[in-house]
Amino acid sequence: MSASWKSKLYHLVLWIVALVYFFPVLWIILSAFKTKNELLATPPKWILSPTLANFANLFARETFWPTLVNSLLISFLSVSIAIVFSFLAAYSLSRFKPVGTDFIMFLILWIRMVPAAAVLPFCPTPLVRLPCGSTSTSRTRWSTSASEAARLIVVVVLPTPPFWLATAM
Repeated sequence: MSASWKSKLYHLVLWIVALVYFFPVLWIILSAFKTKNELLATPPKWILSPTLANFANLFARETFWPTLVNSLLISFLSVSIAIVFSFLAAYSLSRFKPVGTDFIMFLILWIRMVPAAAVLPFCPTPLVRLPCGSTSTSRTRWSTSASEAARLIVVVVLPTPPFWLATAM
């Protein structure tokens, strides 16, 4: 009987933790269906009159679709580049077993544990903000993708720049 009580308490705690972590997601989803007055009301209104006007306004904007395509393209290219580099690195480390493989694997694991936001202040500014394409808001899709791919490589692959690169700046 004691094990059953502990099991039920354990599952109750798990459900509470899951609901606490899901609450912000639920709040964002519900906020999409609120009017501006309901969204900015103090105290927050829990009972709402759902509206699709926000979505109609979003889809009516002329910048929405190009921005969505841009975001999807950047995401796809960034993930593709990361997969290619990861696959090649994993293959070379597992197949050829270079000297220091254990240390390299430790560094890769250590780098993955550190969030990119914590590492970004240590990257030199010119290295993080690469000037790809024009500086106007009408940058092409490819220059934006190249810039994002470069940032991905700088933040994920090179959390601290090599000595020769840091001294060259």
